[in-house]
Amino acid sequence: MNSNRTIRLIKTADISQVLELYKPFVTLTTITPEYEILQFEAFSREIRNTTTYYPVLVCEINNIIIGYALAKRYRLAAGHQWSVETSIYVESGHHGKGVAKTLYQALFNILRLQGIVNVFAGLVLPNTRSEVFHKNLGFQEVGIFNNGIYKLGNWHEYKMVAAEPERTF
Repeated sequence: MNSNRTIRLIKTADISQVLELYKPFVTLTTITPEYEILQFEAFSREIRNTTTYYPVLVCEINNIIIGYALAKRYRLAAGHQWSVETSIYVESGHHGKGVAKTLYQALFNILRLQGIVNVFAGLVLPNTRSEVFHKNLGFQEVGIFNNGIYKLGNWHEYKMVAAEPERTF
């Protein structure tokens, strides 16, 4: 691990940096199914609402945020309260350096303490890097939605994967 790398809970002051990190994933990739970049206030509200119940973590090197991970409630019905869906975004220059794994380890540690039983992640395909990453962390495929996402002029499969925090890391 890089000695200057820090994983911590997000602060309000981080939100603009996190939004800037997120923008290229929306506009240039199919990694997120979002089409539009949220305005700062809407993005900030979404982060604040998430942190009411679940962790949003950032990874920084020398006070520059290079990645973030979060968990959100999977579905609103009461029976789903022990399940979350996670998202993770790492600046492209830091891929393959253990940032995502370190963020997920910290995220899963917190989710374990919260009593979360199931962690889901949605992968817009093709995305071999993300498929391998999640598989190596113990996620298992639970379903594929054919033509589940339309983005950048094409239909994409949407793969759901799941892990149990108690059996991961």
